[in-house]
Amino acid sequence: MDNVPAMADVMVTAFEDDPNVKYQFSHATDPKELRCILHRLFMDEIRAGKPFNGMYAAMGEGGVIGGCLTVPSGNLDSWSFNNTLRFVRKFVRHPMPLRTVARLLKTNSWTARKRAEIMGDRDYLYLFAVGASERGKGVGGAHMRHITGIADALGWPMYLENSKQRNLPFYERYGFKTVEAVPVNGAVGAPTLWLMVREAEVRSGR
Repeated sequence: MDNVPAMADVMVTAFEDDPNVKYQFSHATDPKELRCILHRLFMDEIRAGKPFNGMYAAMGEGGVIGGCLTVPSGNLDSWSFNNTLRFVRKFVRHPMPLRTVARLLKTNSWTARKRAEIMGDRDYLYLFAVGASERGKGVGGAHMRHITGIADALGWPMYLENSKQRNLPFYERYGFKTVEAVPVNGAVGAPTLWLMVREAEVRSGR
């Protein structure tokens, strides 16, 4: 069964009010248009991550109720390249304003540089997105426990970018710490992006 469309739906619900998303797609003033754009993009991003075994879906009685996408640092270039190819194909069929495309490309380049500055040449697990169809049900926490467990088993740190201030305590609960808080692209008036790192926990044997 292909859970990608349903997982994309969950991610749209989780991210449609994200400050960085609204900044990137400021031309989409109609909520339905924004949801449509995000759904196409998340479909691409999730499919691009599937070969790296970083896609996790939480299932409920009604289907997919949560999702998580992680990418190992060694696969980020391939993931980004596959994303770009899919984006170009979608753009041909569903044009967006050139200013939006230019901003997206600039942001992708800028965030890649920030990751390189902060993480250096270390292997790490990049947490691209985690979301749930409903808040407060423990789905996001279950995903976080799963992926932090994987990172700890590998002995790898984790890295994420977050633009929702209210989500900071959630990430901090699972060991993430803010390394830098900076406007997206360093641009005046852009939303703040919290760049967060979680160091691997060394667990003593029994």
